Amino acid sequence: MKSKSITIFYLSAILMLSSCSNNNDVVITEAISNDNIIESATEIYTEPNIECSDINTTTTTSLDIAVVTNESFIDYVPNIVEPLENCHYLFDNDELINKMDSASYIYYTLFLNVSPNSFENKGTIITSVSNGEWEFESQSEFIKTGISYDSFVDYLLDTFTEDYVFNTLLQRNTYIEVSGELCYYPYGDYIYNNCFDSISFDIIEQTNDLVTIKGIAKYVDIDDSNVTWENEFTYSLYYTNGWKLNNFNEWK
Repeated sequence: MKSKSITIFYLSAILMLSSCSNNNDVVITEAISNDNIIESATEIYTEPNIECSDINTTTTTSLDIAVVTNESFIDYVPNIVEPLENCHYLFDNDELINKMDSASYIYYTLFLNVSPNSFENKGTIITSVSNGEWEFESQSEFIKTGISYDSFVDYLLDTFTEDYVFNTLLQRNTYIEVSGELCYYPYGDYIYNNCFDSISFDIIEQTNDLVTIKGIAKYVDIDDSNVTWENEFTYSLYYTNGWKLNNFNEWK
């Protein structure tokens, strides 16, 4: 029994010296004894990078993992939508009128005529965009806004249906998402129809789930005010947690 005790002490001393001398892979050999049996168990492990002074008889090690998150962006706050000029509603429903005003603002101001002054400039990013309604060069410069992309999409979904937002508006590639941030391409070159004079909207069909609005736009020739004409446009609104437009037709 004395020789067994010496063996265990000797092996323990070797292990302590090996731990202090280097950080290489080492082999641990445990001597397990009883009156008749000595068994050896061997396992390979990588020695942690510690100083000899840090060694304790009993050690509990915890690993703190730093979670890396994307930069935080502010939520999109829309401008106050003013009533449309030269626009007349022949019905009395504030919710539907507000939806039509918001849809016009989004379509004309935020998509057809978005400019470098539409958002605060947070720098630029060069990226490639394709397969949308608008085709860009292989590398295009988008303006960073510091605004959350998801919050901007939520704003669009408050006025338009999911189908129209994702399959029509966002397919124009005016806006893209870069690591959660809203970035946009400044078109700013939309030319309004200078013959447009006015438009009147009226409800032509209404159920609990669907409202169809017809717009009749009047145009006047800029060279001869005696020459006028009219165009008709229809707009469908579906009730999905509020009235949402499923299309938008340009009338100016």
